[in-house]
This record gives sequence, C-alpha cells and structure tokens, in this order.
Amino acid sequence: MDAKPSAVPTARHWVVDTCTSSSAEVDFGILELLTTEVVANAVLHGSGPVCIDLTCDNGCVRVAVADANPRPPVVKHVGTGATGGRGMALVDALADRWGSSSSPGNGKTVWFELEANGCQDALRVDGHEDTSSADGREDAS
Repeated sequence: MDAKPSAVPTARHWVVDTCTSSSAEVDFGILELLTTEVVANAVLHGSGPVCIDLTCDNGCVRVAVADANPRPPVVKHVGTGATGGRGMALVDALADRWGSSSSPGNGKTVWFELEANGCQDALRVDGHEDTSSADGREDAS
C-alpha cells in the first residue's frame, strides 16, 4: 500500500477484521493500537510502499510491517508534554514480543506478536491475499 496517512486506518481495520473472521481470541484494543503505531511509523519515517504481513499461528497473532527505510525503530521515552514519539514505547510495553530485521533492498520489517487463543490453524495473509502458510522468517528481536 502507498505510504500515505490514509494507509494507517486502512491497515488497522484490515488487521482487526481479518483476525475477527479467523476466530482469533486476542485483545483487539491492543492489536488495533499497536498496528496503528507500527504502520504510522512506516508511513511517517519510512520510505516507499508499506507492506503488511499478518500471521495467526501457534497461539499468537503476528503483525509485520515492511518499508524501504533501513533505519531500525527506536524506543523513545519522551516527556509528558510531548505530542508524539511514544509509538515504539507502546509496542515495547504492550506486545508479548517485538523486533525488527533488515529486508532485502535496504529496507526493514518491524513486527510484534500478541498471544491469542484460537490461532492453532495457520493463517498467513500478505496485504489482502490469503497464502495459507505459516511465516517462517527469522527475525532479530
């Protein structure tokens, strides 16, 4: 999807709707918030198109967002008066696991996982296509 502000709500709704239809039992409020933060970072600080990979397997939901900027995410601790800069701190505090890895072509992928019941059957969706296989990538955390 194009790296523009409208990608954020589109991605957020798509992730939540896809997980809802797969019968995953996850904290949808946290899933929605963290998806928003990771996609917003890709739009604001990344470059090129933003790609989303959603996996529900082995008891967890995994959202991975790729962009063409190679700089890794930074967890910032900003003051109470700051109007931004808390996105990765939220991911760090609320995700069960998260990390980032370099992507081919000098980009990066930032991912997070949330524990979820009902995620025993492999569901993998890239963008808006179901590819019906588990994500086998190895990422640094």
